[in-house]
Amino acid sequence: MFTSETDETAADEAPNTDVNAEQQIAKIKKKQTFLMQLEKTYRLPASEVPRAFLWELYFSVAMEFFPGAGFDIIIKRILATFESSGFVVQGAEAFMPGTRIIVKKWGFPNPDAVELWLTLRNVYKALGQHVLAEQAKAYAKITWALFMGEDETFNCE
Repeated sequence: MFTSETDETAADEAPNTDVNAEQQIAKIKKKQTFLMQLEKTYRLPASEVPRAFLWELYFSVAMEFFPGAGFDIIIKRILATFESSGFVVQGAEAFMPGTRIIVKKWGFPNPDAVELWLTLRNVYKALGQHVLAEQAKAYAKITWALFMGEDETFNCE
């Protein structure tokens, strides 16, 4: 059987998923360590002194999923992102009947918050937590309305 030079090159350049996953995990851990170090420089909690400038870093960590990451880790990362900008969210980690997500305090506004709420909704859907999923979707819609001035164009289906 004949193989072309491009076939051999493509095989040589095929990504090693184990190495890529390890590199991705190392990158996430490095970001998390950096965030923890930055958080230590504050005397007051983010609910009192929002870290608006850290949103992008927290957001990138929350949105980077790596193989083997449990849903609990993803939820914690999402909540840490909200907390970094001053949000106080309760009930998002409890999966007991009757649990509700409550935003006790809205934080510094960020347009990426809509995507974050919808990611949280998708995690809840994957876990079969449909009530919490609908609540996260409702908060996404509220956030959309805050930024767009209306909610009629909100569509997450």
